[in-house]
Amino acid sequence: MTSTILTTRAQIIDKLGQFDWYVALSRGGLPVAGFLSYMTGIKQIDTLNIWSYKDKSQGEIHFIDKDFGHIQDMRVLIIDDLVDSGKTLLEAKTHLESFGPRK
Repeated sequence: MTSTILTTRAQIIDKLGQFDWYVALSRGGLPVAGFLSYMTGIKQIDTLNIWSYKDKSQGEIHFIDKDFGHIQDMRVLIIDDLVDSGKTLLEAKTHLESFGPRK
């Protein structure tokens, strides 16, 4: 059983190591991105403050706009803790794609 866990962990680290930059969707993606950073050694982490929930109902998507020019030509992984409808994740992806990441 131990070798299976180590193999799986190694495979995860190998897969996540294919990225140059992590973008955590705050708030939920922050602890996950920190954990993955420690696992993979990738220290390039940024945050996109994006939200669509007020209380327990999803509404309009809002985010704090900032320049992500540093991700141009980078392989970027968007990290969040969960996805339900996918609307927030799609909005984040669309926004980040405007800065020209490679992947």
